[in-house]
Amino acid sequence: MFERALEIYRRLNQPKGIEDSIFLRILVLLATIVGVWAVTSEGATSFQTAILITALLLVGNWFSWVRRNKTNLGLKLLLTVLLLIALA
Repeated sequence: MFERALEIYRRLNQPKGIEDSIFLRILVLLATIVGVWAVTSEGATSFQTAILITALLLVGNWFSWVRRNKTNLGLKLLLTVLLLIALA
């Protein structure tokens, strides 16, 4: 039963209609970075945290671009476990 559920999950997560627009990705990245720095300018977070978040956004955006044609099942499971650990 688990194998059947996993197969259905894999089929549902096959990439469809992949967005290849570099311009759109850059705009979204810049909008996100502006949001981070707006929060920082209001004093809600430190300058060092904003630098770290900006660097992680750049790496995450690049990684997302490289992996855009893959299902990323293992990565999704890893992120789920890490998020549950972080919430605990």
